Amino acid sequence: TIEYTQIALGDSLKLAPREIVEPGFISLVRWIPGLDREGGWVNVFNRSGEFIEVELKPVDVVLMNPPFTKVERGIKKYIDTKFEDRVGGEVGLWGHFIALADVFLKDNGILGAVLPINLLRGRESKVVRRIIFQNWLPLYIIKPSLNYGFTEYAEYRDIIVVAKKTRERPKDHKVKFCIIKKDLNKLTEDEARWIVKQIKCTNKLRSDLLDIDSYPLSYVNKHFDNMMPLISGPSLEAKDALHRIIEVAEKLLNPFPPNYFSEGYGPRPRGSSDFMFITRPINEGRIEKSFLILEDESKNEIVAKTKVGLQKFRFKKSHFLPSLRTPTGIDRIDVTKVHDYVAKEPYEHMDAVMTLCEFKKERLPANYWEDYIKREYRRSTTHLAVVRRINPYSPNQMLVAHYSEKPLIVADLFHAVNEPNNDRAKAVATLLNSIFFLAYLFYLKEETTGRYTELRQYDLHIMKLFPSKREQINNLLRVYNKYKDKKFPALRTQLDINYDERYEWFWKQERGEADAPANLPPIKPHKLRLEFDMDVIKALGADLTRKDVLKAYEAIIQDMIVTRGLRKD
Repeated sequence: TIEYTQIALGDSLKLAPREIVEPGFISLVRWIPGLDREGGWVNVFNRSGEFIEVELKPVDVVLMNPPFTKVERGIKKYIDTKFEDRVGGEVGLWGHFIALADVFLKDNGILGAVLPINLLRGRESKVVRRIIFQNWLPLYIIKPSLNYGFTEYAEYRDIIVVAKKTRERPKDHKVKFCIIKKDLNKLTEDEARWIVKQIKCTNKLRSDLLDIDSYPLSYVNKHFDNMMPLISGPSLEAKDALHRIIEVAEKLLNPFPPNYFSEGYGPRPRGSSDFMFITRPINEGRIEKSFLILEDESKNEIVAKTKVGLQKFRFKKSHFLPSLRTPTGIDRIDVTKVHDYVAKEPYEHMDAVMTLCEFKKERLPANYWEDYIKREYRRSTTHLAVVRRINPYSPNQMLVAHYSEKPLIVADLFHAVNEPNNDRAKAVATLLNSIFFLAYLFYLKEETTGRYTELRQYDLHIMKLFPSKREQINNLLRVYNKYKDKKFPALRTQLDINYDERYEWFWKQERGEADAPANLPPIKPHKLRLEFDMDVIKALGADLTRKDVLKAYEAIIQDMIVTRGLRKD
């Protein structure tokens, strides 16, 4: 029998053990700066309805689904940041609640929390990750496959984390990483109970409903900076297929050297890219967000028009440098003859262009060309560029890395690669477009949101895709020369020419729509993609078969179909 409730509405980050929660009935304005600060309202009453005081005490269990609000949204105006020294200044509001749980949990107490999946990787969550995985004893990490998360209406991936507040480290302790493979909204009570039993009692499992892998804590902490390889993708079986490709790469290749990648040129102030870039119209998708579009060029002149086509300009080519503004629509590895242009200095008709794109010249600082542009261009000049934001579902995402015989100024949608040897640069471009890179990408990638994958420099430095042997470089160079001018279709079509049909079929089946066909044939990769990957494997002398590659394609396609189809519950 419950004698009294202990339910309070208030700013729990201000609470501490041994405090008294007093009854009252006041508004939330107490926590809004500049407004009335009269209390907060609290419901604490016994069975007869009388209000009582409640003393807060350390507890055995804390269950929470804290708010995920990011720091940059101004949360410091509204919350007590007394835990900032413990969790850092970059983590979202949820990190502060982990520190609060640490305050209230008894020794050997248990935390069960719904937390954002970026707990498992990245700089911002590193300090909180240390609390759970190094100060405490993590027990279970559980991810849903067919939902964004366990939170209703979520549009950011979340996970369940269960951990014990203890410094003890049993020698045989293993952390269980689990993926629930059925829509959470369709789970029956019996299935939920079965899942609980398996998570508690089973160390390894592959089933239609649940996958489990268990790892020693020491192994988990070897992946401390990025734990996504332990739980990536929609199933652990798919993860295994990607790991097969990666373990071969790691036997043959090396990590990239320090400082191998630099940021691309970031057009500042906002809107300046409209008059700085001239975009080559390889296809319609490529010019969707461009203002000046290349119409013609000669040795000394560039002809460009505005997007609506009503204005046409002739510029001296000497005012511009070869560049890449966007990866959208680039369908070949070698972009020597299909690059964009970017201004290096003021050019004729620039005032007219600024007027048309509604950019006020006064917004440019006095030292814009001599200081800012020259500094940005020094850093972002390269022969080899790697895409920074990848949208594998887009019909305009074909490749990931591009090489040019001419040096390019690459925009900040790319990473510039600092490789002085052109032969090795071409070899690296080949590897970065191969199944080896794709396996790493889908094995390591963040899963916070659905569509775009942010490829950060520390992700690249985890990958062993650097050819150090002359023989490797020469063999990969031959592959590069064979494929450098080939036009690759959309990445999703490269991996499965029936991708669109398979996507529709999967989600119709999952949502029980009547017109869903019974099944589809196995995936069928585009001939160009499979030949390219098999040539790269042969060039490296890698111990991989066509079957291994097809399994990896299938794993990536499964991930792409599930992730693209996620929506609010």
